[in-house]
Amino acid sequence: MAHRKRKAKLNVKVIKVKAVEGKTRAVVEKKAAENNRKSEKNNWFTKTREKVANHIRDHYQAYRWGSIGVSILGLLLIVYPFIPEIANRLFPPDATQSPYHVENPDAVGIDEIVSDTIPEDNRVVIPKIGVDAKILEGEDLSVLTKEEGVWRDPDTKTPVDGGNMVLSGHRFQYTPPNMVTLYNLDKVGVDDTMIVYWEGVEYDFKVTETKVVEPTAVEIKNDTPGKTVLTIYTCTPLWSNTHRLVVIGELL
Repeated sequence: MAHRKRKAKLNVKVIKVKAVEGKTRAVVEKKAAENNRKSEKNNWFTKTREKVANHIRDHYQAYRWGSIGVSILGLLLIVYPFIPEIANRLFPPDATQSPYHVENPDAVGIDEIVSDTIPEDNRVVIPKIGVDAKILEGEDLSVLTKEEGVWRDPDTKTPVDGGNMVLSGHRFQYTPPNMVTLYNLDKVGVDDTMIVYWEGVEYDFKVTETKVVEPTAVEIKNDTPGKTVLTIYTCTPLWSNTHRLVVIGELL
């Protein structure tokens, strides 16, 4: 009887120990699960923080390079309109010589400069400002949107006819620096040379007058009987069409 009681008590203790072990194991497993969840959560936060940091760094790099690009573009846009002026100051053209002239190696004076070539098309050359433009024919200035050059007013003369030959061009239509634009026409002064090549013949003009007139001053196109004249005009001031800058030269 006593033996059975001891055995029963022993079984109870074993059950209690197993229960405790079960509870301990459950607690440990629960703790381990919680630790795993915390670890996963920490890993997620770490990865997310790294992604955000990388994203911010990439965007900062892109923003920085973008800002530099925008700054450079802005600077170019500011400087671009003045490129012809800068180029003219840094690399001034030969103010006395046409690109179609060469000096005789044995020349003693300016009179011995000889013509090397005559352009096949009709052209106007203003050596002082580096202009070398094809003379275009048409009803109005719209021809300048189709081809680079200067426009001859069809109601005016040619060097062959004598009288007043009137040419016009834009100051800033073509990408500068460009030998066709009249950007620097205001730099041309009295006694400077202007040259017209017309139908294979060279005509040299000396500037006698420069002036600024209203757009309505059509008298600049008036004929000059008995005198061969070259009149060139363009808009002024720069970036405006409120007036016309006129340069007039007489045939030498």
